[in-house]
Amino acid sequence: MSLKVYYDLMSQPARAVLLFLKKNSIEHTPVLIDLRRRAHLTDEFRQVNHFQRVPAIEDSGFCLSESAAILRYLCRRFPCPDHWYPKDLQARARIDQYLDWQHLNTRLNAALLFQTLVIRPRATGQPVDQQRADFYRQELAGTLDHLENFFLRDTPYLAADRISIAICWRPASSSSQPPAASATAPSRTRACWPGWAASRLTWRRTLKRLTGFSTWCGTATTPGSWTRAPVAAPHPASELARRSSELQTDDLLQTI
Repeated sequence: MSLKVYYDLMSQPARAVLLFLKKNSIEHTPVLIDLRRRAHLTDEFRQVNHFQRVPAIEDSGFCLSESAAILRYLCRRFPCPDHWYPKDLQARARIDQYLDWQHLNTRLNAALLFQTLVIRPRATGQPVDQQRADFYRQELAGTLDHLENFFLRDTPYLAADRISIAICWRPASSSSQPPAASATAPSRTRACWPGWAASRLTWRRTLKRLTGFSTWCGTATTPGSWTRAPVAAPHPASELARRSSELQTDDLLQTI
C-alpha cells in the first residue's frame, strides 16, 4: 500500500483526514505518531514532515503536510465523488474559504474553551478561570454565529449544497470538545454538528460517548448544559488526552 498516513487521534486535523479516507474507502497504512511520547520530534518523522506535526501523508515517496492541503490532494489523487471537492470554480472557492477560515475560528476558539474548562484544571488541580472561560465562550459564540449566518445561511451543509471536505472538520472538532458544543447555546446543534436533522439518533449516540468521557474528567454533559461535578483527585493531563482520543472515527463517520 503506497499511501501512509501519519496521525494521532488527539489531533483534530488528523481526525478530519482519517474521516475522509474511511468514508471514501481509500486504502492507506495508518502510522501512529504518539504526541504524548514526543514521537513527532524525532529525526525520522522530520524526514516526512519538516514542521514535525500531524497529520502528514507519504504517497509513493511524495510527502505532504497541512490537513487542508492533504484533503485537497486526496480528492484529486483518488477517484472520489465530485461533491467532496467540486470542479465548479465557485463551489470549490466556497469550500476553500471555509477551510482557510476555520483554523483560526472554529477550531481555535473551541480548543481554547476546552483547554480552559477541562485540560488546565485537570492538569493543575486549580479551579476554572471563569474570566478566561467567559471570554473564550463569547469568542466561540461569535464563531457559531458566523457558521449559522454565513456558512450555513443558504446551504444544508457547510458552504455547500452537498457534503464536502469542509464538513470533515465539524465532527473532528466537536468530538474532542464536548463543552464547546454546549457551553455557548443549547440551540446551536446545527452549527456544531453536520447532517443535524437527518442524524439525530447518531448525534445522541455520540453525545452518550461524550457524556461518559466528560463525566470521567469531572464534568457532566447534557444537550444544552455544561456543569462541573465533584470528582476525586485530578487525573494526569496525559491520561485525559488519551481518554479523549479514544473517541473512534468510525462512530463519527455515521454523522457524515
